[in-house]
Amino acid sequence: MSASAIVTIAERVQELGSRLSTGGGAPRLIAVSKTRSLHEIKVAATVGIRDFGENYVQEALPKILASKDMGLVWHFIGRIQRNKVRDIAQHFQWVHTLARDKIAHGLNRFRTGDPLNVCIQLDLESCARRYGVPPHELEAFVQLVENLPGLRLRGLMFMPAPGKNDSELRVAFSEAKTIFDATKRQVAAPEFLDTLSMGMSGDFAMALEAGSTCVRVGTAMFGQRS
Repeated sequence: MSASAIVTIAERVQELGSRLSTGGGAPRLIAVSKTRSLHEIKVAATVGIRDFGENYVQEALPKILASKDMGLVWHFIGRIQRNKVRDIAQHFQWVHTLARDKIAHGLNRFRTGDPLNVCIQLDLESCARRYGVPPHELEAFVQLVENLPGLRLRGLMFMPAPGKNDSELRVAFSEAKTIFDATKRQVAAPEFLDTLSMGMSGDFAMALEAGSTCVRVGTAMFGQRS
């Protein structure tokens, strides 16, 4: 990577920091590092980024192992395949896409040491093509997760369906925040439920307005993928 590219990443991180801190307490910033090189990750780390999100286990593991002495926090943000549960449980600190009973039990089974921080992925569309837990099933799934000692429920993750305009996005983000607040009143350990993970490079400003505490950005930090 050229020196100019390194400067560009640093400049983008600085700009993101300014934009994220305008509303009071700054949210957690996760750098979406799928398809990004280990060198790009190290550059982002040198300017203060500690949280990195990966979608694919087979791509993430070499990066995680190569950076294990850097104090980075790794978030799994992709759809979870059953044959990848062991690796996710053993190598990531966070999972944002928990949505199935069998996956929850598998992560719990293979997790050792500190509990795995998990967010339940919320599905507001409730259609066959969408991935996540619909609102009418959320309470039961929350109770299941809370009873698994290898997992620590930290909150909800929401990703709107593609194609929504700004007005529709604001409505969707607001609905997710309402459900998050209701869930926090119902859980057994509300002190741990501190994460509403929503907002990406193109819509994180609207997500933050609605109450997001954690945003996942890739292009806004690293630039367009080649």
